[in-house]
Amino acid sequence: MSVPRQPITLQRDVAHDGVVFWRLTDERLRSIMPFLDFIIYCVDVKICQPKTVEGRAYSLKMWYQFLSENHIDSLDADDDALVKFRDHLFKRVAVNRSGDKQARRRTVNGDLRNVYKYYAWLQKNHPEYRCKRLLGLSACQITSSLLEERGARGTGPDGQRYPVTFRNAGERSKHRLGWVPDEEHRAQLTAYFYDTFPTNLAARNCLIFELAWSVGWRRGSILSLVAEQFACEVVLAGDQARDILIRPPKQKFGYSNTFPVERRQGLRVLHYIEHERAEIIQRTNSTFSEVFLNVRTGEPLTEGAVSGIFNTARHSLGWPAGAGLHGWRRGFTNKYIEREIDARIELGLDTGGETIAMSVATALGHESLDSQAAYVRDAQRRIRGSATFRDKVEHARLSDENAALRAEIAQLRTLMK
Repeated sequence: MSVPRQPITLQRDVAHDGVVFWRLTDERLRSIMPFLDFIIYCVDVKICQPKTVEGRAYSLKMWYQFLSENHIDSLDADDDALVKFRDHLFKRVAVNRSGDKQARRRTVNGDLRNVYKYYAWLQKNHPEYRCKRLLGLSACQITSSLLEERGARGTGPDGQRYPVTFRNAGERSKHRLGWVPDEEHRAQLTAYFYDTFPTNLAARNCLIFELAWSVGWRRGSILSLVAEQFACEVVLAGDQARDILIRPPKQKFGYSNTFPVERRQGLRVLHYIEHERAEIIQRTNSTFSEVFLNVRTGEPLTEGAVSGIFNTARHSLGWPAGAGLHGWRRGFTNKYIEREIDARIELGLDTGGETIAMSVATALGHESLDSQAAYVRDAQRRIRGSATFRDKVEHARLSDENAALRAEIAQLRTLMK
């Protein structure tokens, strides 16, 4: 197979039915047939999304261009060629190249995966390549486990399927900066619950999202709280200016972290236990110790029920996907990072991303710093020291008082109806 020399040209063809195909040609305008066969397979057999096909086409265009410039035949490509291709893509100057090295690593990894998938398909399906040991786990030109199990997908980790991709590029983190609530959303949700539910249920629902908002707990941790953790001797004892320490019985990955809870938030939980929850206990003869109980049965409130409550609220308020209960944990994260950065600016301390991430990881009960990356980047872009740490602490206190007043007003409106 002769090596196509530059310029390598990628052309977009639209079939009579509107389906888009891609054609790669060499300097003599000859189609590179293995590429075309692969694109046809992606479109007609795998039924890939048009953007997926386009991405693979552009990745392979760059790959063939690289092979041409380095006088490498596509049949002779090996791990070393892939490493050089990776480094070439990472270093190349492009008009839209990001200054974020991690983002560039993720982009390069996407291109590399497309090349691996191309060679896996070639060896399995193309007659010109079947006789070659192009790709496999051992004694092959390209090391990869893509063909070892379940056809061309493989089931091994990325390190086996795509060995030369950049490691720790932030691709596996599920945390992206989604919907983040603010005080206006807080007011809207409080009003919604008191307008829609009986007062006792509204108070319970508001307390649940306030715990996610003020402490950053996940749904499972909130629902695992027990009444004795907020007993009078815990909440009312000691220095009232200091936080109380609470360890939710249920935490992700089996962690057993202890979290500081502001005293005023603890008092709200205690008030709920002594009033709304006490009524449920008396009426249902419940013996369960959890703070949040089903008002009909007295059994612990389930995670599914809570998700349903907040999902219905999201739709009723016209909020986007991701604006459920977990969104209030994101709100806590956002506020925490802003206050942390402001405090460090005021004290002249380091405000680097890793330093901030370490602090917020402790607050959220995370082991990995990658989970906070999106929030830290966003906060660093927005904050320029325009408000001091003390200003924001005072603002948070006033916001909490306003939230409590809104709940009281909503209760009064309900009684007046």
